Amino acid sequence: MTQVSKEHPFQCPVCRIDEDSALEYREAREAVGVYVCCQCAAWFPVELGVADFSSPALRDLPAFKHFAATQGAGLGISGESLAPGAAAGASDGNASAQQAFFDSVAEAHDEEMLDSSTFWSACDSLVVDDWAAHTPSSSAVIDLGAGTGRCALRLAKRLDADSTLLAVDVSVEMLRKAAVNFATAGQPGRAFLAAGDCAELAFVRPGRFEVGTAHGLLHHVREPLRVLEAWVRVSKPASNLFVHDNNRTVFRPLFDALMSRKPLWDGGGHEWQPVLAKHDIQKWAQQCGMELNLQTHVFVPPHLAAALSHAASRRLIRRSDQLMQAIPGVRDQGGIVLFEAYRGRGPLLDYADANARNAPRASLSDR
Repeated sequence: MTQVSKEHPFQCPVCRIDEDSALEYREAREAVGVYVCCQCAAWFPVELGVADFSSPALRDLPAFKHFAATQGAGLGISGESLAPGAAAGASDGNASAQQAFFDSVAEAHDEEMLDSSTFWSACDSLVVDDWAAHTPSSSAVIDLGAGTGRCALRLAKRLDADSTLLAVDVSVEMLRKAAVNFATAGQPGRAFLAAGDCAELAFVRPGRFEVGTAHGLLHHVREPLRVLEAWVRVSKPASNLFVHDNNRTVFRPLFDALMSRKPLWDGGGHEWQPVLAKHDIQKWAQQCGMELNLQTHVFVPPHLAAALSHAASRRLIRRSDQLMQAIPGVRDQGGIVLFEAYRGRGPLLDYADANARNAPRASLSDR
């Protein structure tokens, strides 16, 4: 699982020194090593290909101490040099709940949610594949809330071999499953996998990425604006962020009723704000100095789409989207909101929001 890119995208979240030599990577063996700060000696372990930059409040302290006891002598680290809590930030409580939930479902996540539902496979082929197709192949890309690699795997197939791909998630266990998925797909170590808070990203060097993705992330965090602010810090002046999330729609009570009768996946108990409102998204983008390209998606009950084959489900969702997106007053009522927040260049996608319809498209040189 050796990573293909020699230059890692990380910085010490304590010192936050943005220099090539400030955070050193030391490898014990394949997929096992440590990032060590040359300034403060704080260290962050890598096991099974996953770098753990969790803030101290989210850190599995016994695991860190075990790593120091078993690997410390060879890597030049000790339990006494763990990063201090105050300097690296603290959990808001919600992040701990998210971490615990996703750690608990990581092993069965793909099989019980993604692989078992033609609704999700159809949606991903319509949305995530479109993101990958419109991502310039030379881009440095960060996948926020990456989970088991749902988006990152598709992006890896699109990107040049030497393009940086970073997948971030609060759950170490989800990322370990992502490492297995990359290996199974014949691309072991293609992405940097890092456990950490997507609403902070203090461990990521600033101004590094041209493209970002956030699939189903924002409704899990207490303050979605913080995720967008963190993205602005780690992205380049000309950059595009693709987002997929739950929409505040008049049809949501119907969906909730269907889910209470026949759950398609575990959708309760770990969501901070189940739906996002368009006016909030517009406000967040404006506060972050980004323009917005937005549309809504999925106007049919997911239960209906899930009852069909993948091909039939895809046709149903695509055709109903085309019909409903053309009707004023209805086009904003899809169950999913898709938006692209961009700055420094035009949008890469073809979303049809009225606010972005006349925005300049990116030139071929941008792509």
